Amino acid sequence: MEPLVAFLSEKWKGVLILVGGCLVHLVLGSFYLWGNINVYVTSYYRLHSDRNLTITVSSALFCLMLLGISIGFFFTLPLAKKLGFRLAAMGEALLIAVCVFVSSYMDNFWLFVMFFGIFFGILNGLLYMLPVYLACQYFPNSKGVISGIITGFFGLATIFSSLIAQHMINPDNLQASIKDGSDKYFDAEVADHLIKFIRYLALYYLILGLVGSSLFFDPPKENNIKTEAIDEEKIDRLNESINSPLNGEEPISSKKALKSFKVYHIFLMNFFSSGLGLLVASHFKDYGMLKINDDQFLTMVGSIGAVCNGGGRMIWGVLYDKFSFKKAYFFLLVTQILFIATYEAVSSYKASFFIWTCVLFFCEGGHFAIFPPLCLTEFGTEIGSKIYPVVYFAFTCSNFLQFGIIYLWKSSIGFNNIFWIFLGLTGVSFILAFLFKESEKVEKIEYKKK
Repeated sequence: MEPLVAFLSEKWKGVLILVGGCLVHLVLGSFYLWGNINVYVTSYYRLHSDRNLTITVSSALFCLMLLGISIGFFFTLPLAKKLGFRLAAMGEALLIAVCVFVSSYMDNFWLFVMFFGIFFGILNGLLYMLPVYLACQYFPNSKGVISGIITGFFGLATIFSSLIAQHMINPDNLQASIKDGSDKYFDAEVADHLIKFIRYLALYYLILGLVGSSLFFDPPKENNIKTEAIDEEKIDRLNESINSPLNGEEPISSKKALKSFKVYHIFLMNFFSSGLGLLVASHFKDYGMLKINDDQFLTMVGSIGAVCNGGGRMIWGVLYDKFSFKKAYFFLLVTQILFIATYEAVSSYKASFFIWTCVLFFCEGGHFAIFPPLCLTEFGTEIGSKIYPVVYFAFTCSNFLQFGIIYLWKSSIGFNNIFWIFLGLTGVSFILAFLFKESEKVEKIEYKKK
């Protein structure tokens, strides 16, 4: 039996990993839930422990959560290889549910941040890349699509969790009635439902996380080729085809890759262009309340925005595979620039606010879909999986940048001028993308019978 035939015979494992990864990412993607529940959480803790807490300050949880994800990324593969991929994933999924459940008992907001934000973020990062890494071992020629599908469910996650949140916390669609400066908050009639929701959310995470991670398999040893009398040269070529860069170059070490300017060029592109989407994801609801004080409508915007974020990732993955990173990225940047430039002008109308917000969510999802396969393509599956945590850290840095801008200047210059700042940062990414030299993709090795 030819090595390729033996490899293809176990693609069913790749399909199960793909399904499991999608379920797990429905948990991990609830990271975006914060944009919907920030106002509920802030309202609750203002009523019960900290009257001076504001949405601007509480949005720090979103930044700390993303920081935790970035930290977790660096330990993903070492921990999984030591414990076993399935065992590591199931343990991490269990701990995510436990941390969320424990957070519901925290009387102090910053203790809540520790469990719901930091610990959840670290565990999220440990689990995030596992299904992408494993599935790419079985589908080495479809890294963009694999990344797009799995991370697509990361984006789709909020459509379920945010609807559950709004139904359990504010089922009567009451308006935020407590005004503090330019922000609005809910009274006890709404805010006190938060704790019950978080405990149900922990159960939801537990079921999806354990079922999904139970479908994981360890990556194939020698690519799972266990036939007798197989040509060792062919095995080496097949291993190289899966674990080396798609540009046909020789594999390089992770230390050498980290010294490459290309890594930091990719990092800077991601840093300057991703902040806008993170700003919209974390503040669309409190911004929308200034224009359209309708909690049910804004929750629906966030839910459909999640579909655009998640479904968009699949589209971006296809665009990456069919065309190239640069073509997909230029399309993303131009779209982002056009829609942020007109966001303030249209945001007073429900229909246009809905469309513009969803498009910006769509662009944000593109970053999470095209940068992972770019790293895998440029540096190979093994090394690229170690490089991507460095590139992902750009999301964290960009998120802290948007938090700092909001914290320092929101009250003085308003959202409108903040949007213009991020339009300028997106323009910087456009220049960096123009200067980026993308490696040309080549076809993978095909094996034929002698």
